[in-house]
Amino acid sequence: MSKKIPIFFIHQGNSRYLPYSLLQARVSNLDSPRYLLGDSRNSHYKNIITHVNTADHNEDAKAFEEVYQHFSPNPYHMELYCFQRWFILRSFMKANHLTQCLCADSDLMIYGDMTEAQKQFEDDDITLANGLGPHSCFINNLEVLDSICNFMMRLYTEAELFESIKSQVQQSLDESQTPGGICDMTILSEYSQKKLCKVGNVFQIIDGATFDNNVSFSEGFVMDDTLNIKAIHFKGGHPYGRLLETNEEIRFLTLHFQGDRKRYMKQFYKGSKLALMKLKLEDRLLAQYAQ
Repeated sequence: MSKKIPIFFIHQGNSRYLPYSLLQARVSNLDSPRYLLGDSRNSHYKNIITHVNTADHNEDAKAFEEVYQHFSPNPYHMELYCFQRWFILRSFMKANHLTQCLCADSDLMIYGDMTEAQKQFEDDDITLANGLGPHSCFINNLEVLDSICNFMMRLYTEAELFESIKSQVQQSLDESQTPGGICDMTILSEYSQKKLCKVGNVFQIIDGATFDNNVSFSEGFVMDDTLNIKAIHFKGGHPYGRLLETNEEIRFLTLHFQGDRKRYMKQFYKGSKLALMKLKLEDRLLAQYAQ
């Protein structure tokens, strides 16, 4: 049996949608090491996933906070943490002698075997969706995570580099007349474009399957006009969509419920309802205890 790739979720707090992604990962990757790098507010998930308090791995993240400059319409602490998660992940991986992993956003529902899926990208250093999205991010060597963290530090400590990227982002915002700013995806995209490592694209169809980029957008697939997301149907616990041009059926290894589409994660959970009920009961008891 091949060694299973570790799966990481990094999340602060106890968002309502969090148990669905954690439980779905257990359903689809039961034999894989699964970690939640979180805090005291989500430590009760330790019964379904290995919980790690990020306070034990945040030294580099604190150092980054000291140089961070906020240039985003999103709340300061939310945007900052999107950067800091990479430093926290690096610290944990180094401390535990891990060299590879899948880092998954907490609004990502996983349906495929990630160890098998990673083999498609084993020649890449890292994966992003279309050179930008890190929601299904395979990290295939620790050196590239080191390099990314160092690049993020350089961005905020080398004034010329920061002003260059800030100017590029501002010009793009002025041209598109849309809100935005500098986030970790901006930096990962810049890192990818500079070809500082070999980046694989998970949003491509390989052997009839793909990783979803954003369930809210068609991206070549038939849409569900009622839910305003990709039209998804399930077979054997696996989600499928249909291509607009060919009507070909494509299996989704993941579904990414970004933004307000997180509210649909509950109905796309394909695991035990009993496990979900037990978690909700624990949540209620914890909430009562906190009062």
